[in-house]
Amino acid sequence: MYHRIPPREVFEDIVKEEKHLMADEFRLVTVEEYGQSTQKIMFYATADSPTEAWMMNVRLCEKMGDWVRRNRPQWWPRLRLAVPGDTGSSDPDGAETPVAGV
Repeated sequence: MYHRIPPREVFEDIVKEEKHLMADEFRLVTVEEYGQSTQKIMFYATADSPTEAWMMNVRLCEKMGDWVRRNRPQWWPRLRLAVPGDTGSSDPDGAETPVAGV
């Protein structure tokens, strides 16, 4: 359903489902940083209490992450860091070494 909808519109649909959203308050989507092949998109919404704001942040992050996973998997990083002693490789000094593909 959402695969052709921009993230801004997906966020607006998802945030409307929040019980503690202050409907007449601050909701915003911005591009904070960008580079040759990346963008940092920030999503903002106002809740009715600090505790609910934190919980809403967690729920919205999870829902937006789910949307990306289902509709734009190419947006996920293709490189991860291996922890020494993990299944990835590390140098003798114990520094983390990039491992391709995940």
